[in-house]
Amino acid sequence: QGTPPGVTDTVLFTGFPLNPCSVDVNFTVGNVVLDPSFFGSVNVAPGVRFQVQDLTIQGGDFNASNGTTNVRGNFSLNGGTFASGITQTASRGDFVISGGLFNHGGGIVSIDGSVNQAFSPGPATLNNVQIFSGGGIVTLMGSIELQGTWDYGSGDDDPGSSTLDLLGGTQQFLGNNTFFK
Repeated sequence: QGTPPGVTDTVLFTGFPLNPCSVDVNFTVGNVVLDPSFFGSVNVAPGVRFQVQDLTIQGGDFNASNGTTNVRGNFSLNGGTFASGITQTASRGDFVISGGLFNHGGGIVSIDGSVNQAFSPGPATLNNVQIFSGGGIVTLMGSIELQGTWDYGSGDDDPGSSTLDLLGGTQQFLGNNTFFK
């Protein structure tokens, strides 16, 4: 038993744990890193809200398929697995997937910061995406594959050299916004 990590702490997962780490209460922590050497799993329990400043997944499994993950900073997946749930994965920083496996689980990816952000889902297929940047510029990077709803609110988008594939669902563009420059 020790003191649980707090809102300014970084939690680093490494190695081969004997049991999965279960987040079974609403919890806020500074940063979470699943290191490339990590071969275990972190599971967010049903109905639990897990809040983190930055979430970096380089190895192992992060399973939030039954809970809510709120990333207040950057979301980065370049190895391992991230399983999202029917609730949202929110990011107020950059959202970048450059490797690993992103399982959308029918959930929502919400980009809701007020600063300039990069949105690069890489090889992942997303279900529902909400972008409400609140005055910042959201830069779309690479190809974006979407199976569900694309919901764009306020702010500006910078399409860069990206491709947006809308494969079904509903697309909403609300308010005063610039989609292509």
